[in-house]
Amino acid sequence: MPDRPQRFSILTRRLLTAVGNIGQALKEQTAAITKSIEAAKPEQKVPDDVHPVRISGTIETRKNANDAHSGQIYQRLTLLISTLTLIAIIVYAWLTYRQWVEMIGATDAAQDSVHESRLNRQQADKSLKATIDEFRLDQRAWVSVSNVNATAEIGKPLQIILGFTNTGRTPAKDMRVLAVLDPISKGQKVKFAYGKDSYSWTGILQPNAADHVTLFGTRSKTTGEVTPLTSDLSQQIAHGDVAIYADGIVNYQDICGANHWISFCYFLNIKTSGVGVCSEHNDIDENPN
Repeated sequence: MPDRPQRFSILTRRLLTAVGNIGQALKEQTAAITKSIEAAKPEQKVPDDVHPVRISGTIETRKNANDAHSGQIYQRLTLLISTLTLIAIIVYAWLTYRQWVEMIGATDAAQDSVHESRLNRQQADKSLKATIDEFRLDQRAWVSVSNVNATAEIGKPLQIILGFTNTGRTPAKDMRVLAVLDPISKGQKVKFAYGKDSYSWTGILQPNAADHVTLFGTRSKTTGEVTPLTSDLSQQIAHGDVAIYADGIVNYQDICGANHWISFCYFLNIKTSGVGVCSEHNDIDENPN
């Protein structure tokens, strides 16, 4: 932890302060004891009318021995008190250190618990999201082009019928089909451009339901009415001078409100009156929900 050195420094300063205070107290106590002993000694004054008396050397020696013995006792008591004080300081320091270690251990354990709880919550969130995504994926609508049929007979309207099916378990809401049948001259490419007002089909496609869109390739330029396929246009298609493409895009929503789309592109094979799949513009959205 980044604050351990700081805490240990604070503990060390407090311990040194406590030792200094105890040493100062011992000095003051020693001074007080010495002062009390000095005060207890009787002040000896020699009266003026008393003549000095000679004291024998034996009495003086005995007195000095008693004083030395008392000094030794005092020194031993002082040493004993100092030793006990040092032991108390060591015990106090050890207890304080143990308390500090336990406090650090408890803090680390609390942080580890918080970190583990955060990881468990993140894992739970991921599991919940995965469950929701799996449910949506399993229950959502899936729209696709199920079949494509073409009619290309001379004298009859040129048409391509696109069938759509919802293979999902829930309805495809707000479904809009943009589909066009483009005659493309040789050397040109399909633009895959659609106007917003040219919807071929709109509505709701129920689960396992199917519907279709019919696209006509020949119309009158003046009236816009469907006209039959002519021999001349049939020959142009057969020779590759003109290609007929049926392309578009389907937009829809699932029950959760997520938007989805598919694009499609097919071309007419005049010789077989069938259709082929283009090499592009056959995609699906990547929205997992």
